[in-house]
Amino acid sequence: MAFAQHLMMEKKFKNARNVLLPIAYAPHAGGGRDAAREMIATIDGKPAPASKAETTEAPSGE
Repeated sequence: MAFAQHLMMEKKFKNARNVLLPIAYAPHAGGGRDAAREMIATIDGKPAPASKAETTEAPSGE
């Protein structure tokens, strides 16, 4: 992650994105996965994807 941040500071966005991809889509990545996805979204100029905690809805009681 720190290496990708360094690449981004040097405006090497394509390289940073390539470093982040395996982390962002690793099946067992934990919190690093969310951070990597947010960084990729920043590089791509898109809103960051919502984390699982943000997308969980409360039961409606029906």
